[in-house]
Amino acid sequence: YNGPREEAGIVNHMLNLSQYPSKEVSTLKQFKKSIHPITITVLAVFSKTRGPFYKEFEAAANNLRGRHTFYHTYSMELARHYKVTENSLVLIHPEILQSPYEEPYYTFSRPDATQVHMERFMEEHLFPLVGFRDVANLWKYINKYPIVVVFYDVDFGFDNKEETQRIRHKVLKVAQQYKGRVLFAVSHETDFEDDLKSLGLEDSGAEVNVGMWMSERERYRMAPVDDFKSANLRNFVESVLQGTLKQYKKKKKKKQDMSRDVLTVVGSTFEELVMASDKDTLIMFRGPDCHMCDELVEELELCYNRIDYQAPDRFQSAIIDATQNDFPGIFKVDDFPTIYFVSAKDKMHPKLFQGIRKAFGLIKFVKENFSYDIPDRSDFSVFPAFKRPKPPKDDKAKDDKKVKDDKKADDDKKAEDKKAKDDKAKEEKSEDSTKRKEEL
Repeated sequence: YNGPREEAGIVNHMLNLSQYPSKEVSTLKQFKKSIHPITITVLAVFSKTRGPFYKEFEAAANNLRGRHTFYHTYSMELARHYKVTENSLVLIHPEILQSPYEEPYYTFSRPDATQVHMERFMEEHLFPLVGFRDVANLWKYINKYPIVVVFYDVDFGFDNKEETQRIRHKVLKVAQQYKGRVLFAVSHETDFEDDLKSLGLEDSGAEVNVGMWMSERERYRMAPVDDFKSANLRNFVESVLQGTLKQYKKKKKKKQDMSRDVLTVVGSTFEELVMASDKDTLIMFRGPDCHMCDELVEELELCYNRIDYQAPDRFQSAIIDATQNDFPGIFKVDDFPTIYFVSAKDKMHPKLFQGIRKAFGLIKFVKENFSYDIPDRSDFSVFPAFKRPKPPKDDKAKDDKKVKDDKKADDDKKAEDKKAKDDKAKEEKSEDSTKRKEEL
């Protein structure tokens, strides 16, 4: 069930589900008036005797109810118009999304077709050359890559339709060159502010903004221009496909972390500090208000101290704010904190930590997966009662301390001599004063 949650909405939704998923039309004029202005319209042409094709269409229409608009007919007038025979399907995209570069409609004729065949046909023709990607049909764009989305003030209403199509036609000229390779769509900029923020284009000031996704986390942005042209878009798409444009990574300003032993990673430094490092890495993906994450920072530091002491310069602990920074899709983060071990010798297969979130649990996990040999250190066998040994001081430091101590002793002796001299002078002065009083 994916309908409304309030009483009236539930009732209406269930009433709609109880009805046949397709409506019958009998004339071409009636059908043309019924074609949906935004979503795909599918027409089934039946024979007068309801056979297996009818039942299979009913199942397909019921399964895709709400995603497409379905009609059926027994009229040969419609069959002749769309040049199909009985037991056929006609798929029509909205008129506002049609173009000279593609067919006005698509047909499917197979009397023995099953529900699977019909749904596959609809899937193959799901997207026009440049579609309209909005909140209502976002479901069909999920995990469809690569995709180019052009953001601007999209409005197919009477007053703004011409301007909307003017920009869309510029996109069409480029899209037809990449047909079958790259998906293209236009979106209203105010409906997808989060997408613009993810590209750093929310304050670009440009009339048209463009983003391209090669995967969920691999995104690119076109430099904003004052006058959007097809050539700008073509150069942008080509540079992405050729690998000459650097992908855009959302990043948060790096803050000074309280722990000097735990590395703070952001989106722009993830590749360099983690994926390209020759060290094994234990990295925690955290959220902004995660108190458990704050407590774990100290455990990560203790883990680093232990492993680094036993295998110097072979290991690092790190943290990253997963809500504010991008990171490779091989890291699946569903909640916070999430901890992964990244081997220096196998970066593409990080291992998820599922043990006790204490230093001893982290240390055990790291040692089980460590890429290098860890020498036995008998002076470091008990945990957590340990401190990293302080490095011995060199001879120069000892000499400097001796000189400093000698100078202090000399200064103290001089101060004592001065005090004794002052005391003696005071005493002599006092005696002279007493003697003069006696003489008087």
